[in-house]
Amino acid sequence: MKHAPDNQTLVPGVAEAIRDQIFRGNLRAGEVLHQTELARDLGVSPVPLREALRRLESEGLVTFLPYRGTIVTPVTASEVHEIHIASVALEVALLGYAIPRLTERDFQKLYELCDELAQENTTPERVARFYQVLLRPAAMPTILQAIEGLVWRSLRFFPLIQTVRHQSRGLH
Repeated sequence: MKHAPDNQTLVPGVAEAIRDQIFRGNLRAGEVLHQTELARDLGVSPVPLREALRRLESEGLVTFLPYRGTIVTPVTASEVHEIHIASVALEVALLGYAIPRLTERDFQKLYELCDELAQENTTPERVARFYQVLLRPAAMPTILQAIEGLVWRSLRFFPLIQTVRHQSRGLH
């Protein structure tokens, strides 16, 4: 007899699926999340879906509004600023440990990634890969994981960052 997965193992996967849809822009800021449809699309019952949404609420990705339901939390200027400050601080903290340990192969990969990042169609995956190659030699996986989390959290406003980046190129 096949057993259905319990909520303890199901909820993290459901939360990850919704988080990914938010980060990739499939679920947009301010969009109302229709729980019945979302549960059906994800192939889960309402209980693990609600638990996953509560988890995402604690991460600031969704907001429960009285009498309106659940929405994707809009991105705010303060969130963008906070993520920027945190990522820069963590990157600077690791650079002193990482740079002396970079190999010639690491530098070659970094040059390749820089060329890719300079293109208009760069992706968040490339940005994350750049930080992995640059900072992994610091041998501080917890901090690197925090940086990667911030990179993925910035996915919500990645298109805006790219637009500003490309517009500023024309000013030079």
